[in-house]
Amino acid sequence: MKTFTAHPSDYLKLLCKTHNKWGMTVYSAGLLDEEYEKYNYAEELRKAVPWMTEDQVFDLILDECLIVLFDSKEEMYDAFDQSKGRKGARCNDYDGPADVVVVSCDNEGNLLGENV
Repeated sequence: MKTFTAHPSDYLKLLCKTHNKWGMTVYSAGLLDEEYEKYNYAEELRKAVPWMTEDQVFDLILDECLIVLFDSKEEMYDAFDQSKGRKGARCNDYDGPADVVVVSCDNEGNLLGENV
């Protein structure tokens, strides 16, 4: 038997290159235990990633990581700029407890950067 390990960014690179799409891996950073008592995490996460659908937000909560493919560079960068990381977001003024880590990738499978 052989065991292989892969990081979600490895899948992102492969999917972007194979499908000729721009993409992002979105990781849910969660909340501190005491914050779960104060906040509705799904509502807070929707504010941190307003470009995601409600179903995508629930998938992100359950799976803690999603890979999203986009039809264009502009569409991907628009979503990237709205995704609130630990230091905020370029185009999202949400300042609540939820944040995400986003890794972007071009349509040739090259990782571009993170929002942290």
